[in-house]
Amino acid sequence: MSAFSRRYPDVYRIDDFDNPWLPLPVRLLNAVPDTLIRRFTRLDEQRLLQRAIQATGLDDFGDEDFRAPFRLLLEDLNTLDHFTPMGRITVQTVLHEQLCSRLCLQEQLKRQPDIAQHKIDRPVFIAGLPRTGTTHLHNLLSQCTQLRYLPLWQTLHPIAPQPGQADRRRRAADLAVNATGFIIPLFKRMHEMATDAPHEELTLCALGYRSFFFEGAFQVPKYRDWYANHSQVKGYAFLRQVLQMLEQEPAQGNKTSVARAPGARWILKSPQHVDQLEAILTVFPDARLILTHRDPARAVLSMITMILYTSRQVYRPQRLREEANAWVDRLEQMLRRSQQQAAAIPGDNVFHVAFDAFMENPEKTIERICEFAQIDLDPVSRQAIQRHLASSARDRHGRIDYRFESLGLDEAEIRARFDFYTTWY
Repeated sequence: MSAFSRRYPDVYRIDDFDNPWLPLPVRLLNAVPDTLIRRFTRLDEQRLLQRAIQATGLDDFGDEDFRAPFRLLLEDLNTLDHFTPMGRITVQTVLHEQLCSRLCLQEQLKRQPDIAQHKIDRPVFIAGLPRTGTTHLHNLLSQCTQLRYLPLWQTLHPIAPQPGQADRRRRAADLAVNATGFIIPLFKRMHEMATDAPHEELTLCALGYRSFFFEGAFQVPKYRDWYANHSQVKGYAFLRQVLQMLEQEPAQGNKTSVARAPGARWILKSPQHVDQLEAILTVFPDARLILTHRDPARAVLSMITMILYTSRQVYRPQRLREEANAWVDRLEQMLRRSQQQAAAIPGDNVFHVAFDAFMENPEKTIERICEFAQIDLDPVSRQAIQRHLASSARDRHGRIDYRFESLGLDEAEIRARFDFYTTWY
């Protein structure tokens, strides 16, 4: 029996939220005095911008409209400061890499101004909370030859290096995946990641600083309220720019992927889309929306567990209960808005997927989606889907025993709050 199996049996309940276990190197880093870490991790707007300019040799960040949400984000990060030392290093690194990518993206757009005229044809968006089948559905649809997906490495590092420079993006993604497995080893039971596998576009949206990414990764109440209560059409217009640029490159994948047909359409997936259906259709009027549905209480429990587990190396646990309840409020808000927006969308644009029916007969669900979205499900695609189903057994990494009480939540109260959604769907 491996050390991992001894520590984490096949069915495991996370019960250390108040005093989280972390690997020894992380514990040693987090023992460094805060005063010392702060000297090297100042989250100051001008300092961060200047570092990115120095690192890239570029100075055009594009539309200055990003600065308002960026400043609000920094205000949160500097006010609610209960970061661990690793947390402060993490957030500074994330912001630095995002700003560098934004500079490189803008440079690419200036070199190829005609990219802006390129039409993104009938993209397919999967919208649903985590644990509602979105990842499995995304992986299966990504096997279709008429659809192109974003592999993990490209979502983390979308900008190709200049000619003559080594492309180390896959290697960097390998390191990120391995680091995640080392620091938070149970994460693969909640959401599996692989360098070349299909991945959501959340980190690409984050380059515009109008993204659900930030509230999922950090505790940012002011930014969360701003993002939830303002139109995010500009955020999706930014995503369109990124997709326009990426379409100039061959469809990416791994060595065993099926070949993509000429003009393959995008298959995209993110929890961000749940309550942004109107914004998506404003920017992509011919988009096809796939909404996934599951018992909302279970979906909410799973998502909050995942967020709080993955933040254990970033934050000290003193606000855990407060953050869990804030997420209940936020997810109720998202599902209510999603319900209202979906009701106003013509049937030609939206398709609903029930989790239980999908899991019972995934191939039938894929056939119905392809018919709805006008995707030719050719023999090559069908064979690739069957291969993926054969190699992706559910809970193959083990299962998490999710418990409401572990997060200080009451199941009956949660079910009552989300009864509107259960009744609707």
